[in-house]
Amino acid sequence: MNAIVAELLAGEGREAGQAALILEAARWAASSFARFRHDQVEALLQAALPPAASGADFCSPRTTAGKTEVPRSVGVVFASIPAAAPAAAIVSTLRTALVTRNAIVMALEPGSLSASIEAACAIAAAVEQAGAPACLIQVIDAPSPGLARHLAQDAVAVTAGNGVSVEPETLVTWTEGLSGGGSEAADRQPVLGRSAPMSLGKLQAGGGR
Repeated sequence: MNAIVAELLAGEGREAGQAALILEAARWAASSFARFRHDQVEALLQAALPPAASGADFCSPRTTAGKTEVPRSVGVVFASIPAAAPAAAIVSTLRTALVTRNAIVMALEPGSLSASIEAACAIAAAVEQAGAPACLIQVIDAPSPGLARHLAQDAVAVTAGNGVSVEPETLVTWTEGLSGGGSEAADRQPVLGRSAPMSLGKLQAGGGR
């Protein structure tokens, strides 16, 4: 019995460690991405995602009733995508995270269509190729329940697909301040440059690369 408990605890520890590595890379990417201007974000979207009408500006300060408000992204989003979700739902979720200058960890539940997985990974690669920080988008194919739980605990968790969409207003807050502000992630961490210290890419269930 003690051996079984020890094995379970070891598995839980591995999942916690995997989640910590994934989130560390995501927070680094978020801290750098928070410095992007609206036009830079729009350029990324145009380079990596299907054409869409230009949306609202969630990057620039705005003035309301004589007060200047600065947009602050939430930092890291953990998106759980149901297996039956179409590729369009994945694209929409990624677009929402990017337009609000957030890093996103996207977990595709077991049984997801291969086309959906390929679409998410292709967009992640295209965004980085277009100049985004490494690990801004991380795709996890069929994560274990423990790994998903740890990721959801330490990031802003959302569920998308099957008729449920993520609104950009839920991933950014506006606070009174001076022009030029970034996100809370940028306030907490320095901008380290273009290349991230690690690139986890697509993770398989169980934590392999």
